[in-house]
Amino acid sequence: MTPIPFDHWVNDNNPPPHVEYGKGWWDHIETLRRLAYKFEIDHIDVVGTYVMKTPPPQEELLMPVVRLRTATVELIVKYDFGTFPEAWTVSATVTKGRIASTLGLFECGQRLGTVAGFEATWVYPPYSESPDRFSCQLADEWDLAAFTRLAVCA
Repeated sequence: MTPIPFDHWVNDNNPPPHVEYGKGWWDHIETLRRLAYKFEIDHIDVVGTYVMKTPPPQEELLMPVVRLRTATVELIVKYDFGTFPEAWTVSATVTKGRIASTLGLFECGQRLGTVAGFEATWVYPPYSESPDRFSCQLADEWDLAAFTRLAVCA
């Protein structure tokens, strides 16, 4: 997929008004916008999509896989609130510095398999093997915010 500017993708892919989980979709969009603003992330685009099945009443939502990028960090981020527990999947590349501590935000040795919406080349080794280019799963948007701070300030 050719990367699409985040706001253009959001404009063109709003869930229909009758969708009950539309608020969850918008909460996701707002979380990403807030992260980009708070951490002065100058580039945010959609690099992939996937269809998420929500909890009952089951619906299908087109969800974005988003790339957040600065001069020294690239994060590819996916959120799935249709699973229990919810999961934020992140693939991080840090080109200057290193995330020195993970603060227990994720399992450092966890190896991810196939990730819906991610190209196979976006699934990296775990942090324990490659601390400057790795994939992990985070529990919630608070962990994502802390992780983003660690990555951007590395």
